[in-house]
Amino acid sequence: MMKEFTNNVLVGYIKAFVYIFGLPLILVLLAVLFPMWMSFMTIIIISALYIPIAAFFTIYLFLAPQAICFIFALENVAILIERGGRVVGTVYASSIYDVENFKVIPKKYKESWLKTKLGGLTFYGITPNKDVHFLTLIHNKLIENEIEDGGRMKKKYNIMRTEKRTSRIDLRKMNYAMFFSEMETKDRISIYAVTSVTLRVIDIYAFVEHRNIYGRLEERLLSEFRDFIRNYGYDEIIGEKAVGNLGEIFYTRLKENHIIEEINRMGFETYSFMLLDINLQDRAAEEASRSIYLAEKEKTVKVLKAEGDAAGLEKIIEVCRKYDIPPALVMLIQKIGPDQANYLFWQGNFLQETMQKLDKNVVVDEMLKKNVKGFLDSLTKNNP
Repeated sequence: MMKEFTNNVLVGYIKAFVYIFGLPLILVLLAVLFPMWMSFMTIIIISALYIPIAAFFTIYLFLAPQAICFIFALENVAILIERGGRVVGTVYASSIYDVENFKVIPKKYKESWLKTKLGGLTFYGITPNKDVHFLTLIHNKLIENEIEDGGRMKKKYNIMRTEKRTSRIDLRKMNYAMFFSEMETKDRISIYAVTSVTLRVIDIYAFVEHRNIYGRLEERLLSEFRDFIRNYGYDEIIGEKAVGNLGEIFYTRLKENHIIEEINRMGFETYSFMLLDINLQDRAAEEASRSIYLAEKEKTVKVLKAEGDAAGLEKIIEVCRKYDIPPALVMLIQKIGPDQANYLFWQGNFLQETMQKLDKNVVVDEMLKKNVKGFLDSLTKNNP
C-alpha cells in the first residue's frame, strides 16, 4: 500500500516537473542543435515568463486536486494532515473559526485575500513526508417523512447509519440523530425514542483520537436517557398526562450530572437535546394501548367482575371487535390495571394463543366467547 502510494506521488512529481520545465528544456535543446534559430537570451526571457505561469496552473489544476503538497481548504471544514501516520495539523478556511493547536476557536485572524480568491488553495507540506489523513467515520442520517394517521399528517422519523472514509471534519453546528431502544418506564412499559443533539467539534485532536467517536457519544447518552426515562410512567411520556418538554429536562440533567463535561472531553460542545419521537417499542402494543385509551375515553368499556356473565361476555366481544383489542388483554386490565396488564400481556404468550385461532383476523363470536370464558375461569382459579 505504501509502495503504491509512493509511486503515485513520484509519478505526480514527474508530471508536474514536465508541465513546468518541459518547454524551457525543449527550447534549450533546440538552441543547442540549431543555434541559428534562437539565442540563449531569448530562451531565458521566454522561460522567465513561462515558468511562473506554468507553475501556477500546474499547482492549481494538477497538484491541488490530487492533494500533493497543495490542497483546496473548504469553508468551515478541517482537512486532517498527517506525518508518519499521525495527525500533525489541519487545513481549513473559515470566516468564523480559527484552529489553534487543534482547538476550534472564534475567528481572530482575517483570511488571506489570495487564499480566498483561489478557492482555499493552501500549501500543507512536502508529500509523502506530509499527506492527507483519512479516518473511518460512522454517522447517523435522519430521514423524515410525513404519513397520514387518522386523517391528519404525522411526521415519521427513521435513522440510517452511514460509514465513510473521510479526511474532513465539519466545524459548524450540526444535529446528530440517534435511535434509543430497549428502554422501560417506571411501570415496566418498553418504549423507543428518536432523539437529536445539537453540537459542534471544538477539539479536533480529541475527536480523531477516540475510535468511533459518534458511537461513544450515542452510548453515553443512551445510558443516561435510559436511567432518566425510568423516572416517568407511561402516561407521563405518551398518555394524556405526557410531559411536553422531556428533551429540555433531560439536557438540564446532563448538565447537573456533569455529563456535558464528559462530552466536551470527547471533543464536542453541545447546545441542546431534542426528543423527536417517543412511543411503545412494539407496534402492535402501541395500537392495542391506543385502542384501550380510546375505549376508556368514550366510556365504552365497563369494569366487569372476574366471574362475569353472558351479558358481560357479549359486551367484551363488542368492545374487542370495535377497537381491535385482544380479549385476554381486556380481562387482565380489569384484574390488575392497564399498566401492569400491558406489560404482562405483551411479555407473555396470551396474544399468540388468541390470534393463532383467528382466520385472517376474522373474529368469530363463538370462538371469542370460548377464549374469554376460559381465561375468566383461569383467573378465578388462580385468584379465588
